[in-house]
Amino acid sequence: MIAPELISNDEELRLIMPNVERDAQTSIGWLEGEEGRETLRSMGVTEGDISEPTLEGEEERIRELIESQHRIAWMIEHDGDIIGVVVVELNATKYLDAPAVSVMIGDSWERGKGIGTSALRLAIDWLHAEQEDLFIFARHRVSNEAAAQVLL
Repeated sequence: MIAPELISNDEELRLIMPNVERDAQTSIGWLEGEEGRETLRSMGVTEGDISEPTLEGEEERIRELIESQHRIAWMIEHDGDIIGVVVVELNATKYLDAPAVSVMIGDSWERGKGIGTSALRLAIDWLHAEQEDLFIFARHRVSNEAAAQVLL
């Protein structure tokens, strides 16, 4: 689903629409190897749902993010680099009620800097501007207390 680009007040952080050509190879780097598996596990993805990423698979996943009528996705651009993704599921899943927002900072060296929290805040503020009195669910790394606090 198409949503507007969202820009932080300091303009260092932008939430932009996914682009298959730009983002597929980048996201493989986030998900491959043991570090990628650990990232997914820490977000609550079960071991059975984790597989080694492929270019074709990532291209298809990003196409689905773009074309879906049931979710909104933004790539997180920080200082000109794509470093993660924010996804809003508009329909309930077997794991979460809706709307549910998730964030993943794919570049591990960018974690712990508040970027994911700021990205969540931008997305949540936009959702509340679209619909007041909205109860939002979230999915983020279990250890990310700052992200959890954004929702309180």
